[in-house]
Amino acid sequence: WYQRRVVITAGGNFNSGVSVLQLTLTEEREGDFKCAYGDKESTDGMDVVVLNRTFVPTEKTLYAEQNQTITFEITMERIDGINEDPQIKTPSSTFKTIPEGGETYSVTANFSEQDAKTIIFELQYKIGDKFVNVLKDDMYTKTYEVTLKKRVVILDPPTYGYYVTNGSKVTITCTFNAGLDGLTWKKNDQTSASDNNILETDQAGVYTCSNSEFSSQSVSIHSIGIDESKFTSTTIKEGGSHTFEVKFSKLPASFTKATIKWTDVDDVTEDISNSGLTFSKDVTDGKEYSLSIIDQDGISLFDKSVTLQIVSVTIGNDPATEKIVVGGTSLTITCEVKSVPKSVGVKFSTVKWVEDATEKETQNDVSETTYVIPLNDKDSLINLDKIKCDGTVVGDYNGYSEQIPKMYKYMDETPLLAYYLNDPVSDDIYVGETLSVKCGLYKYIEGSGPPTFKLCKKIDGKDDDCDLSATGDANTPDPSATLTKSDLKAEDSGSYYCRYEGDGGKPFDFKEFQLNVYTFETSPTTLISNTIEGKTLLCSTTNLNAILIWKSPDGAEANADDESTETMKRFKYTLTSGVQNGDIFTCHLMKDGKEMKDKTVEIISGFGVDVERNGKRYGYVGDDVSITCKVTGLSDNDVLINEKPTWTLGGASFTDGTIGMFNNGASILRLSLKDSHKGEFKCSYGDTDSTNGMDVNILKYSFDPKDTTLYGKQGDSITFTITMDSITENTGSDPMVSLPSGKKKKVPTATLR
Repeated sequence: WYQRRVVITAGGNFNSGVSVLQLTLTEEREGDFKCAYGDKESTDGMDVVVLNRTFVPTEKTLYAEQNQTITFEITMERIDGINEDPQIKTPSSTFKTIPEGGETYSVTANFSEQDAKTIIFELQYKIGDKFVNVLKDDMYTKTYEVTLKKRVVILDPPTYGYYVTNGSKVTITCTFNAGLDGLTWKKNDQTSASDNNILETDQAGVYTCSNSEFSSQSVSIHSIGIDESKFTSTTIKEGGSHTFEVKFSKLPASFTKATIKWTDVDDVTEDISNSGLTFSKDVTDGKEYSLSIIDQDGISLFDKSVTLQIVSVTIGNDPATEKIVVGGTSLTITCEVKSVPKSVGVKFSTVKWVEDATEKETQNDVSETTYVIPLNDKDSLINLDKIKCDGTVVGDYNGYSEQIPKMYKYMDETPLLAYYLNDPVSDDIYVGETLSVKCGLYKYIEGSGPPTFKLCKKIDGKDDDCDLSATGDANTPDPSATLTKSDLKAEDSGSYYCRYEGDGGKPFDFKEFQLNVYTFETSPTTLISNTIEGKTLLCSTTNLNAILIWKSPDGAEANADDESTETMKRFKYTLTSGVQNGDIFTCHLMKDGKEMKDKTVEIISGFGVDVERNGKRYGYVGDDVSITCKVTGLSDNDVLINEKPTWTLGGASFTDGTIGMFNNGASILRLSLKDSHKGEFKCSYGDTDSTNGMDVNILKYSFDPKDTTLYGKQGDSITFTITMDSITENTGSDPMVSLPSGKKKKVPTATLR
């Protein structure tokens, strides 16, 4: 499509040979329109004429006062000779022609029934015959709909009672729901009360809001007397009461009844005496109270809220508990000032902690204070019932300030006390030693059954190990029990606590303590060697706070090498020449300048070892055989009483069998012979090997048939075949077999049948 040879847009697709261009008419769309397709262009075109029309006023919503006249002006452009005269239909007439200069139509606002009404205008524009075939309809109709609303005054606040009391002021803002600027207030005597739409006055009277075009209804402001001196937010101490009161005087003569509403009380309608009126309420609960008084016309005479704040001081354990653990712990007592309802303004202006009439601590401007008492033993509790929190409390309202002392009621707050009678880990504990824990109760209820104590170890991810238990005496107010764990190992280290399970209630756990079971070792425990020089003695402990010192047999401190790691203290001493058999070296464990423990290493040297009754030994598989290793050259064989030798078979280490400890210098190897035991056995002790050995030979034998039960008929012959190895070196008798007949027979080198 083209408008004045300018492409404007594409039209719709061809449908049955026709394509339609749809337009929204604007002034720019006046002119000749033509269409083209491919390289073809229409010969004729369509000349579009945009007709002008006006409708004044243009607002869809108009505001008017009662009986105000609203004038509408309507014009429509026409084309001479082409179209008929435009028509208009008003709310009060049928269609009529709009003259050349336009039409004027007036409406008088009448809001007797409702505050808004709708006015509808219909405009018709009939097209002549020339265009009938082009346009879908030959009648063009335009509708104008106008809403006419009543202009009203808006007063803010709209429901507040317009009263001035005791020199107070009332503020009223005057606006309208539409239009009208330049509003001001005047008094009923036409004197100016404000130069804008806001009235602020302390004078009673009748006032009107208006401008040059409009005046609102009158507003009456009454002057009454109200005594609110006893209707103010107040702070009192817990346990007290208060009365809120409002008094009225100089009430308007028109007031005859009022609706009174107190917080949490149903509305009450009462007669009002013009001479005066008093409203009062006795209250004891800390909260907000409101009083609303509305006259019979719905005007608020009084509507205010006040707060009764109740303050109290509390003192007690923090946190409150039925049982307290003593022993390296402390008791925290908290003194706090509170209020209902809660307010941040309540506090101690000054608060003192007093113990047995002696001032201990003072703080200022706090709402909470704490006092910490170390609990090392039962004697720490002597003054617990003589502790006082003495503070001056200030509240939020009426300058409240009052001194409120509060005694700590220990006997009421702490019915049971649990404590350790000893410090279980005051000293370092080492492997092999014993842990002793003494658990006790204070203020136990006598006769309520024997209390049970358990020693528990905490286990991560599992139930704690509480296997150790002991029972205390039920007939004493201070029962206790001692729990011991003996022969401690390094893996026994961990967190422990005592548990009380005596009164059938929920178990109560004492304070945890950490047990560290330290190692303290020397390696070797006895040095057995005929070669001493260059050998090393090692002393170690897992107690990183300890100091290790090696001393020689004469008591002199030895020069040792520090080989400590992050987890262990280690000191190595290298032996030199001159060390003799029987010398004793000592490792001393020191802490805080004191010797705590020591361990000794004895030197054993100048000895020999040999296999007793060396030579050859014969036996069958399963036979029990004993071979003895003998130490020689020691003046005191008892030094080896907890030692044992090592054995070799055919030069390889041998551990099969049972090796006995040295007894009077002799150790016995006991064997149940196997085929693998064939060969020479030798023993060693320290770095010394036996010169001789014992050559063990395994003898073979057979017995056929091997079945232990045989079957045969009467008279059958059964043949048994027995073979036994003979010992060529043996000078004794040949092997023998005992027959069922009781006779014995030699077993020849050949098989016996």
